[in-house]
Amino acid sequence: MGIALASFVIFFVALLEAVVLPLPLTLVACIFLGIFYRKSWVFFIAIIAGVFLDSLTFRLLGMSSLFFLVTIGLIFLYGRKFETQHILFLVSATTVGSLMYLLLFSQFSFVIFWKIVLIDILAGFVFAGIFLLQSRLKSASK
Repeated sequence: MGIALASFVIFFVALLEAVVLPLPLTLVACIFLGIFYRKSWVFFIAIIAGVFLDSLTFRLLGMSSLFFLVTIGLIFLYGRKFETQHILFLVSATTVGSLMYLLLFSQFSFVIFWKIVLIDILAGFVFAGIFLLQSRLKSASK
């Protein structure tokens, strides 16, 4: 998946988050890109996606971008100490990131817990699907 396809997916997820689902889907997509690619262009895509999301949700421009940058930066820093290609790291990163994002950018309610559980389940399934697809593509190319 190249930069163009990753950009398209991120912007589609940001549009989906702003219009249909009030879940931090863009954050989860940025975390996925940070974990799987570990390239510097992920920061640029996170900035643009954050500004796009802020403009769609009528928030102060740059708030989501700053949060995405800090989250991806922390993932890059912890990538040197931990195994980031593991599902437990992904679930913990999405849990902590989603909790902080929802506490900062949404109204506090008890629904936040269920949103985080839903995001973790969704992230686990997507990660497992991507991991299986990667392993099958590697075995097919041998």
